Amino acid sequence: MPLLDVIDQTFVVAPASVLRPQLCDERMWAGAGIVATVREDRGLLGVRWDVCGAVRGTSEIWLEQAHGGTLVHLFLQADPVRATSSSRAHRRHVAPVKRWILSVKRRHDMHRPAAVLPAPPAPPSTMDPHSHDPQES
Repeated sequence: MPLLDVIDQTFVVAPASVLRPQLCDERMWAGAGIVATVREDRGLLGVRWDVCGAVRGTSEIWLEQAHGGTLVHLFLQADPVRATSSSRAHRRHVAPVKRWILSVKRRHDMHRPAAVLPAPPAPPSTMDPHSHDPQES
């Protein structure tokens, strides 16, 4: 079992299409001393990476649409390259990634009152605004 075996989730009141470019960017891992290489691009569902640098293993951000927002699942299974304790490895390699996720959450949730979901998007119009409605005659 790897020294870092992280499963974390954070709810963000924003659609996956908005969060994906912010959370599935390899630069997110740089602050943790990790180099991420895309293993599988899952579109709006997220990305799976092979990770190396300060740790070696795999990681994933899975974006799951839920309850008017997105559950952001973070998975990291890796071993530090240098011998260290589990708590020290967590502080160095997991905490910076979690801070990144929380900073994205704050940008989207900052002005939303607690327990209030965002307004649903307007339904697409099925009528051409230039066409004539027979009920108006």
